[in-house]
Amino acid sequence: MGAFTRTYEVKIRIAGFAQDVRVDADSPQVALEMVKRQYGNPQILMPPRVVR
Repeated sequence: MGAFTRTYEVKIRIAGFAQDVRVDADSPQVALEMVKRQYGNPQILMPPRVVR
């Protein structure tokens, strides 16, 4: 990962349950791709936002 890695929070829905997922990524697009890969293309309720 690059020097500008940030922690992003993405709100998703899996099997009817909403949950917040945190990932470390260089950009919001990368964060979204990581979440999709990890959770099998879940419904995105809220786009990635920086938490720190």
